[in-house]
Amino acid sequence: MSDPADSADRRPQARALVEKALQAERAGDQDEADRLFAEAERIDPDETAEVLQEHRDDRPPRQ
Repeated sequence: MSDPADSADRRPQARALVEKALQAERAGDQDEADRLFAEAERIDPDETAEVLQEHRDDRPPRQ
């Protein structure tokens, strides 16, 4: 069974990775963005989805 404190510690870590991924994406480094998104998703999928939802209008369209 997972420790709720461990989960709380993971949320800020996942959020920070998504924020970095969004910065990489805006800078045109999609490979780095994809790597960071995947790492954030592995750490905390719910937090990753929440941050992406918050920034949905800021993201460039995928090509």
